[in-house]
Amino acid sequence: MYCKYCNSSCIKKGRQSNGKQKYYCKVCNTYQQDTYSSKIYTTDINPMIKLLNNIGVGVRKMASALGVSPTTILRRLNEISKNIEYPNFLETNQSYEVDEMRIVIGRKARKGEENHYWLVYAINKASKQVVAYSIGRRTNEVINKVIKKLLATKPKHIYTDGLGQYKSLIPKSIHVVNKYLINTIERMHLTLRMDLKRLSKYSICYSRRMEMLDASLRIYFWG
Repeated sequence: MYCKYCNSSCIKKGRQSNGKQKYYCKVCNTYQQDTYSSKIYTTDINPMIKLLNNIGVGVRKMASALGVSPTTILRRLNEISKNIEYPNFLETNQSYEVDEMRIVIGRKARKGEENHYWLVYAINKASKQVVAYSIGRRTNEVINKVIKKLLATKPKHIYTDGLGQYKSLIPKSIHVVNKYLINTIERMHLTLRMDLKRLSKYSICYSRRMEMLDASLRIYFWG
């Protein structure tokens, strides 16, 4: 057979545990099979994984619907998110809304605040598009990751609530504190919780690791 990656001639090289013949390519040093029984190799399931992620389907439900293992879904979510580059927003003189949403990473049954984190993100007030986000504790360092990206676009106004950190991070000339002018992003909090199952507030769903939450959000925002 010929290599699926470089089209060079392959040689026989042992067998799989199920008895299928393995082939080895000396050019690109890869092992492969002539045919695969698993759906993960015979079809491209990435578009379906992205769709299911964005409509609130959990990892185990995705695995059941697509006929693959949950581990495969987690690995593919990571791979898809890594291929999504941070968007390069060239817009200037725009207005943005910034707010924080409390999330849980780890079991919700645990007592205390150690597993409570914050999703800080900003949207363009006109287009409603998410332009930056950050995950972590509600500290200056985490919030400033979002603010720095906004300031780089020379914004017209940045609207926030009365959280104290914003006053030290955003220049007074463009900072507008008014809880009634961030209604759009406040409504988006609810949309996020409805669309991403891992963000659902009154359920048993949660993200075990921050990396998986970040991957899911990147796909949802820009995938």
